[in-house]
Amino acid sequence: MKIVTKQQHIKGVAKAWYNRYKLPTYYKSIQAPEWEEREGEEGRGEVYNKLKALENPTVEQIDEIIGDSRWTRLECSECRLDSPALVYLGGFHMCGACLRKMADEYDQHVLASEGGTV
Repeated sequence: MKIVTKQQHIKGVAKAWYNRYKLPTYYKSIQAPEWEEREGEEGRGEVYNKLKALENPTVEQIDEIIGDSRWTRLECSECRLDSPALVYLGGFHMCGACLRKMADEYDQHVLASEGGTV
């Protein structure tokens, strides 16, 4: 289990961008480009350099550089809402509200199985 805040998440966006779009070095042997690119988009290497240059990135700065908010969202696996922090439980990412709901449901289930009430 790990808790990740929005600020922690956005500090890792440049590295995540690099890991997603930087082509492995073995492609260089076949004269491939350094970055995975798409026509009509700003060069991904240029985007990475702008992200990397941010000392204390904000959501707004990152969204402006990339052009949307997909990289700055902390989306709960349960309710799909953007959250200021998430609890990572294995492959699930849960916001506080959904985590509390899950704990309440757990308590109700355990108490019901023991013949008690909440």
